Amino acid sequence: DFLTNLQKASLVRVVEGDVTLLDCGMHDADAKSIRALNISHVFHCAAAVSFTQTMEDAAVSNITSSLQMRSLTRKLSNKNAKFVYISTAFVHGCETGTKTEPLPETLFSLHPYDTLELYK
Repeated sequence: DFLTNLQKASLVRVVEGDVTLLDCGMHDADAKSIRALNISHVFHCAAAVSFTQTMEDAAVSNITSSLQMRSLTRKLSNKNAKFVYISTAFVHGCETGTKTEPLPETLFSLHPYDTLELYK
């Protein structure tokens, strides 16, 4: 192998928190210590895939959490840190794309919901 398991483990740090809250709800000292590390990438793959959630709960789980993680990434000492968002499997349903013909990104209306109202 290119790296041993110990070397691989040393490259990743898992942080427990609530991604719907500012700085993942971490105490100030913990958030400050995370921001001081030389972090190159932040992977965000937390989401809710329940089809029975209210629109408001789904927005908090899937949109607010992404915005909070992006905000945290921007606060890191490494200003070149990359924010990597990993989407759910349900974004395109049964459709598939290829490397040369990827699926299009299409924004859909949330009517009757007003997105600005969801975030007041």
